[in-house]
Amino acid sequence: MTVNAKTEEFQHVELFGKYALFTNGCIDRSTVPEGGYCYDIRGPDDDPGELCYIEESVAVNHAGSILMPEKLQLPPSGRLDARDEFGFLDEGEMTLREFCEVHGLPYPPAKEKFHLRPARPDEAGLFYAQPPGEDERLGTVGHLQMDFGRGGKEFWRIWWPSDVKEGNYPAFQTELKEVVETLRKNVLKDSFAMERFRRRHDGKISGGGTQVQTDGGLLSVDLDGEDIDLTGPAELTFTGDLPELPA
Repeated sequence: MTVNAKTEEFQHVELFGKYALFTNGCIDRSTVPEGGYCYDIRGPDDDPGELCYIEESVAVNHAGSILMPEKLQLPPSGRLDARDEFGFLDEGEMTLREFCEVHGLPYPPAKEKFHLRPARPDEAGLFYAQPPGEDERLGTVGHLQMDFGRGGKEFWRIWWPSDVKEGNYPAFQTELKEVVETLRKNVLKDSFAMERFRRRHDGKISGGGTQVQTDGGLLSVDLDGEDIDLTGPAELTFTGDLPELPA
């Protein structure tokens, strides 16, 4: 079973004079933050759960994984004998964040190119046609309208450019395409994916009527260290009309 390094509840251990986090699961390497080092532990054939050898990666007889802030020097064989080296500290379960706090280490910041959040009620106006001059005041480049079709599995989109030309540069157009393609893999996969996001994060916008529920979200996008936007400073808005589902 693979586990997320940022959310797993580990056991605090001391190993070769270094502090580390241990789990019986296999740590998903893509979740290991920068500055962290992850290794797998191999057990013997007669007792695969015994903690014997530390290696970069183990598929057969995987006995656990460790996460630590220091790199281990593995021998040329690629297998470090760790028998009798594990010292489990009796402190209960510990997350990566708690480990960093205990040892005075900076917790790695999340690197999010796209950060999505539900819209607040006072931001509902961003999802509808604006009065004359409002697009210019907000610096709105344009409005992207998306629809999932009658069955909720289609994906139709229309781009309505505004009169504001500043900001509608090639890098923005490339980034917007990447944003939509990225969101299509999760929250904009279909109407039901957006509904799940709305239910979990309370993104309902009132006033949608009894048959149709409008959901809204705002997305911050980082482009070469600068935020780009469609409707306001550092934020991109999207809407989708969803059929009202039973509670």
